[in-house]
Amino acid sequence: MKSLDEMRYEKLTYEEKQMEELTITDCSFHNCSFLDVKLVDVRIRGCEFYNCVIGNFSFSNTEMLNCQFHNCILIGIDWKELQSGNLLPFSDFNKCVLRYNYFYQFKMVRSNFQGCTLEGCNFDQCNLEESNFKDADLKESRFIKNNLSKCDFRGAVHYTIQLSENMMKEARFSLPEAVSLLETAGIRLA
Repeated sequence: MKSLDEMRYEKLTYEEKQMEELTITDCSFHNCSFLDVKLVDVRIRGCEFYNCVIGNFSFSNTEMLNCQFHNCILIGIDWKELQSGNLLPFSDFNKCVLRYNYFYQFKMVRSNFQGCTLEGCNFDQCNLEESNFKDADLKESRFIKNNLSKCDFRGAVHYTIQLSENMMKEARFSLPEAVSLLETAGIRLA
């Protein structure tokens, strides 16, 4: 298996390609584009992505661990396909745009989505306790049977969170957006 360690890559473009039998460790990617890429037997560990566009991946026997994303656009990623045991494929999303990403049964305690745009994303049966969604735009994102206890949604907009479907003890919200929580419970303000 080929290995790439501690390398810096700039302005790479991979589109409609397949990457096989590769280990990528502690590398940084800057202003790169990875679209419609198939990863087969690939290990990505501790990498950082800056101003990259990553989308429409397919995975086979691939894992990603502890990667960070800064000002990236991530489209159509099913993160469950990249999880290895209880270890997360990501450690931080900093001011990223995530469109149609899927998070299923993750233990994502203290995850950071501050300032991110999460459009059409699904959080399904995740433990997001103490996660930071401050100033996030959650347009058309869904939260289904999650632990949102102590999450910070202050300044977040466009969220629809069903109170009856999610545990939300001590979660923080700000007005006027918090009124949408009452609407999901069938409560109308006059």
